[in-house]
Amino acid sequence: VYAATPSDVTNMLMGGGSYTVDGVAVAGKDAVFERHLVNGICVDNSAGEGECTQMGDSQMWNYGYEATSLYDGSGEPSVPSQVCMDVWMKDMVDGTNATLSTRCVDMGEPTMVSGDNTDGSILTSLVGDYSTAATHVCSEVAGTCRTNIHIVFTAATAEITNTMLSGGAYSLDGGLTWTGQGGTAYYEQHTDDSSGTMYQALQYDVDLLATAGGTVPTQACWKVWVMDSATTEVAWLGDNGEAGNCMDVCDSLTYFHNYDGYMAPCTSA
Repeated sequence: VYAATPSDVTNMLMGGGSYTVDGVAVAGKDAVFERHLVNGICVDNSAGEGECTQMGDSQMWNYGYEATSLYDGSGEPSVPSQVCMDVWMKDMVDGTNATLSTRCVDMGEPTMVSGDNTDGSILTSLVGDYSTAATHVCSEVAGTCRTNIHIVFTAATAEITNTMLSGGAYSLDGGLTWTGQGGTAYYEQHTDDSSGTMYQALQYDVDLLATAGGTVPTQACWKVWVMDSATTEVAWLGDNGEAGNCMDVCDSLTYFHNYDGYMAPCTSA
């Protein structure tokens, strides 16, 4: 996950990259815009204390690696020991380009899971307000406004390697009308252990561009589903997709991984 800081945060960007897996070049893929805007990044230092760096208004992007291979259950599985990534970005408005320095990840020992990961059903969990945001920002220079909804959640299936599909709908008028236009969902390419259950990390995100001077949204509502592609079982976040979940729309940005949450600028006293 990385931040891209264009000359104007409402500019359209594109990105991609390539991989080296244990020293062997592998075809890359497109980078994914998380539909999430920030103005800095917070990280934990070696002492476990938070350090935040102020930046210009930026877009959060994702470039991950995923590969699936057969394993017959005997011996040690054959998995990569190191994956390196080279990522590039291009501003489609002003034509500028940028690259990230090569980043390498040591994969470590594989996690072995025996038996069912769940009781047979799909388990879902909203990560929480810390990683959820709805923002609306405008550029005086471009005369453009950008509205974003960013929902981070996890889901678990009985078979942890099953591919999970996801999607949703959103409303900007208090739930009167719903649409999926401008929305997308994707797997973050990491799986995490929570009390012995392995959860896949996913996002549902919305990105809308409009000419400044139009209606300013004050509330964003969303409904998100996830499906086990092997069993076709569907589960919803929250209330089975009936009423949806709603949050206020914030007109200010904050740090990536702000310890008070992404909505802190509009909820703090």
